[in-house]
Formats: sequence, C-alpha cells, structure tokens
Amino acid sequence: MKKIVLLIIILTAVVGCDKGDDLQEIFQNRKWTLSFFREGSYINSIKGDYRIQFHENVFTATTPRGALIEGYWEADNKKKSFRCRQVKITSGNIVGDTTALKMKSFLENATSYEGDANVLKIRELPNKYMQFHNKY
Repeated sequence: MKKIVLLIIILTAVVGCDKGDDLQEIFQNRKWTLSFFREGSYINSIKGDYRIQFHENVFTATTPRGALIEGYWEADNKKKSFRCRQVKITSGNIVGDTTALKMKSFLENATSYEGDANVLKIRELPNKYMQFHNKY
C-alpha cells in the first residue's frame, strides 16, 4: 500500500511540474528561416531567404529585398497561444512580394504556435500556418 501511495505522489509531482514549452529556447536566440506556408491541403514552398528573429518582446523579419517587418510578440507556453501586435513595415517595401505580404498577414492574424528548437509553426488556424526551420 505504501508503494502505491508513493507512486501516486511521484506521478502527481511529475505531472504537476509540467511547465510547458521553454519559450526562450524556441523563440529567442534563434534565426528562423521560412520554409513554407500551409493553407488546408495546399503547401507553398518558399524560395528566397525570409527570416525572423524574436527578442524579448519584439520580432524582426527580413526579406530577400531588404524589407523589415517588425512588431511585438507574446506567447503562452501552456496554452500554446501566440500573438503579434503593431506589425508594420519599418524599412524597405514589400509591394509585389507576395511571400512577404503573406508572412506579414500571418503574423498579424497568428493565434498559436507549435515547435521546438529546430522547427517552428506559427498558426492562424489549425490547418493554416507558416513553418520555419532553425538557421544556425
């Protein structure tokens, strides 16, 4: 009986210690490169070097033409929620760059994230997201 009680205490402690994702490991100190957009069953692979970096509460995205998309971000590691605010073009121009326009739109409408230190998905809807890979 004591073994069962001890096992229950240990299991409760392990489950209770779940702190969710390590947001610093996923978002900060990483250079993310856009791999593709997924919208339903349609996957659009990306050509060109579209990157994003997250710092404390701000992000900076760059495009191959040198435009900067910047704003504020916040995430909840337990709910997997993700949100960007005040997303704007601070340098350069993304007119005619459909990938940059779509990237900006996804950031403005983001609701959640999924990922680890190697792959990051920023979701707008369950089956609509942009996926990044870690650029070392």
